[in-house]
Amino acid sequence: MKESVTYQAILEEGRAEEAQRILLSLGTALFGKPSVKVRRALAGITDVELLESLLLRVIQVSSWTDLLTDLP
Repeated sequence: MKESVTYQAILEEGRAEEAQRILLSLGTALFGKPSVKVRRALAGITDVELLESLLLRVIQVSSWTDLLTDLP
């Protein structure tokens, strides 16, 4: 079952959702409540590697705008 494509897709989706949740929590603590535009932008990111890089970047920037600048 762990080798199943569907199972792997579900796991990947769960990892992305958790990374989005953590990113929102950290960003809110650092920058304040995100705008609807920022929430939509984050919700649209499903690539786990990109989300992980944003989690590292969140401590290096000073705003939601800076965090989301230059996204692919």
